[in-house]
Amino acid sequence: MVLLWYGLGGERPREVAAATTPPEQVQLGREALERGVVYYDRGEILTAADLFRKALEGNPRFGAARMGLAEALFWLEEYRQAADHLQEARRLRYPGVELDLLDAKILVLTGRLDQARDRYQAVLARRPYEEEALVGIALLDLAQGKASQDLSGLRALEGRFPRSRLLLTALLEASLARGEVASVRGYLSRALQYHGEDPSVQLLAARFALDQGQYEEALFHGRSAVTLAPELDEGWLVLARAALGKNDPERAREYYEELLSLDPEQPRIWYARGVLAARQGDREVAFRSWERAQRLRPDDELSRIALENTLLAEEPLESPRRRAAAGLYLESGSELQDRFLHRQAERHFRRGLQLDPFHRELRLSLAELYRKQGFRSRYLQELEIVAAHGEAGDQEEQQLLEDRIEIFQRILRDSVSRRWQVDQFTLSRPRVPLVIHYAQTPGTVEPEAGRHIAEYAGAFLAMNENISLGGVFPAERSLAEALVSAREEGAELVLILTTAITGERVSLEALLLEQATGRALFSGRFTRDGVGRIDRALRDLVTALAGRIAPAGGVLQRRGELILVSLGAVDGLEVDSALEIFRDSSSDEVSGTARVLAVDDLLAEARYTPRGPDRLVPGASVLLAGEKEPQEPESRRPPGEGAIIGEGPSRSEGFLSPDLLRRLFRLR
Repeated sequence: MVLLWYGLGGERPREVAAATTPPEQVQLGREALERGVVYYDRGEILTAADLFRKALEGNPRFGAARMGLAEALFWLEEYRQAADHLQEARRLRYPGVELDLLDAKILVLTGRLDQARDRYQAVLARRPYEEEALVGIALLDLAQGKASQDLSGLRALEGRFPRSRLLLTALLEASLARGEVASVRGYLSRALQYHGEDPSVQLLAARFALDQGQYEEALFHGRSAVTLAPELDEGWLVLARAALGKNDPERAREYYEELLSLDPEQPRIWYARGVLAARQGDREVAFRSWERAQRLRPDDELSRIALENTLLAEEPLESPRRRAAAGLYLESGSELQDRFLHRQAERHFRRGLQLDPFHRELRLSLAELYRKQGFRSRYLQELEIVAAHGEAGDQEEQQLLEDRIEIFQRILRDSVSRRWQVDQFTLSRPRVPLVIHYAQTPGTVEPEAGRHIAEYAGAFLAMNENISLGGVFPAERSLAEALVSAREEGAELVLILTTAITGERVSLEALLLEQATGRALFSGRFTRDGVGRIDRALRDLVTALAGRIAPAGGVLQRRGELILVSLGAVDGLEVDSALEIFRDSSSDEVSGTARVLAVDDLLAEARYTPRGPDRLVPGASVLLAGEKEPQEPESRRPPGEGAIIGEGPSRSEGFLSPDLLRRLFRLR
């Protein structure tokens, strides 16, 4: 890696010293700059940045040091600071188009594409054939939809720069994103022929081989990349992924350990180390790895989710780690409750209770939340669970608990469940059997991210009163195979969930299929970035899915014209709500209607009015009026029709994703 602006044309870099700057200080600044350039060329960017700062301490008006620091900060992704130093270099009238070229890249990566275009145009006004500016404008044309998405703008530059590493790697990255395998092979062959000694080219070759499932070739190019640049994190990461592809976890673990020796403060590598340890049965190492990742980055959701999933699957109920993990949900749920985000708070409290069902404070917090929402029977039930199975509190707390139970037992003595003598929390309720089939995109480097996110999604879907989760499984090769598998698992619905993680962004693509017909009931992509991105994406996905599954109840008992149905306040029923009665869940013919007279949390009492002969018996299906829509045959999707599950998010919106744009404008 070379500082292109340093010593152009054999000249020493321009230096402007204040009249009051002592000569010895100026000399120290020059020496620090020259040492910084050496470290920069060796790829030791942090050390180089420190030396450039030292040069500026010696002479704050040293334009070359200012420019060097800006470029080092750019590679460290400190774009705002880099821009500040560029502005100062511009104020010092530092010469050369390299300042504008670097400024243009910073503008692109901070989302100011029009301003970046202006910078490139300014460069071309001075140097009409400047390669980086021409490539930059061609990429901006693609990103802004000003050019054909077939890469013709980039390809037009090949005649002028046939051996250009920058152009070839840009074409490689763009062709990879478009899935143009033949084009990638051609560009890769040329790039390796002309620039095989460049580690970034070897890395691209390794990534392509990995995407094609050619793990031996990926290992070859990955080793070449790290031999040329041992500090290249991405090279070791590709090697680890290739080893996993070959089902060689021991070798993959060695590569991850190498990454940690280079930089022990990489949360995603600690996450991967934990996944491999868990796969090999070493739970203690797995837990410590995920905990380390969370200490390094408290918002590392993937490590937290993997830890929780493994606790639920492997650890006993009395595990201190389960108690600690549940306690975090007590804190987060309480914060959400204080902000009146009751539904989110309920999900957090219930997730905590999945981890530790006997956590007294969690269950009492959930009970209080139910009381605030008006679910008095649920409130009483949670109090009774604490009294019967929870940890014992002090004498005053126990007396207060018993008093509350007695008060609400009296309040609810005339409730629907008491009048009909039914325990609404143990009765059988119609639920739709659903299975999740998960996948992750090739660009998602975190191992088993798709599985852990799918299991986490399943935990939240299982909280829905209308869903019965049948399991979480790896995706099949095609939709037809997924539907056959779901039938064998006894599921009526199949959720195909594809995870894509790129940097700070997560994208979850969901496809909900009806098993019997293959009909797509719902499809959507949920993309979020920033803090809590996985939780927010999953929350919105689960909410959207729940809206597609209508609450379905049944007639439990009948007393003349009065019926007891297994739908209640949690399903949105109120007094005077209209219900439709069907002979069974498979029937589309309404056999009667009912008007709700009284509501409990999970039950309702209603007055039944038949349509035609009165043949109503317990077991009939009940829906809120208007919830059931007739299925039109032409809307059905034939089984097996559609994309391969593992393809990931559709590219119909354009292939220049923010992550790809970032890579393209950080090419060296």
